Amino acid sequence: MGDDVGVSRHPNSEPEPGPGPDPGDFRQVWLPRILISGGLVLAAFFGYIGVTSADTAGTGAKLDPAVESVFPLVGALEPRQTPVGIDLIRNWELIGLNAGGVEIPMDQIVPVAGKPDSGSGATVTQLGRYFYEPGPGRAVEEFETGEVCVIARIRDQLDPTRTSVVNWCFTAA
Repeated sequence: MGDDVGVSRHPNSEPEPGPGPDPGDFRQVWLPRILISGGLVLAAFFGYIGVTSADTAGTGAKLDPAVESVFPLVGALEPRQTPVGIDLIRNWELIGLNAGGVEIPMDQIVPVAGKPDSGSGATVTQLGRYFYEPGPGRAVEEFETGEVCVIARIRDQLDPTRTSVVNWCFTAA
């Protein structure tokens, strides 16, 4: 009775385990492995491209190389009284600011860790950060609802002939 010789199997019964696919069968063994590996390589590649091309300053737009960041961020939704600012690299200074179509007097722009400049009435900053805060009695008390564009004029302190204009917009609500 130990022999299965001559015993027929029912057609709906489990098949006996076999050796599996032939290791040389390309479509069953190698093709799925190649497709999965290729997909993983593409996903890693596009992930790398996404991370390396990300805007780490959060500006959403290419700015002048002398600009480290702008405030508010490009395209941000902010309150109508939000401060406006720019952060410049070393040896660059702000020489003019227009916010929402209004030219902001330099004496209303506050530098971070700055001191008044004895000649022009403007302020000099050690960190390269300049802010304007709307409020009562200021050039802009609050921004109009909608898109607010800012134009900053900057200059290289080491070569005053090198100037640049930086533009960005945000939404005031």
